[in-house]
Amino acid sequence: MATIVADFWTTKDLANRWVISERQVRDMAAAGEIPAMRVGKLWRFSVVRITAWEKANQRLAC
Repeated sequence: MATIVADFWTTKDLANRWVISERQVRDMAAAGEIPAMRVGKLWRFSVVRITAWEKANQRLAC
């Protein structure tokens, strides 16, 4: 059986990374502006997808 390793950031992690509020991160995720997925009531962000998004949107991200 293959082992799947996935790294994810929380809303708080991303807010700290971008120096914005957690609410802004949640709003961006809900609007589909950043790659995200819901896990119950929580948002999770793939490290790989967010770093790729940051590279593609350098003028918007840190």
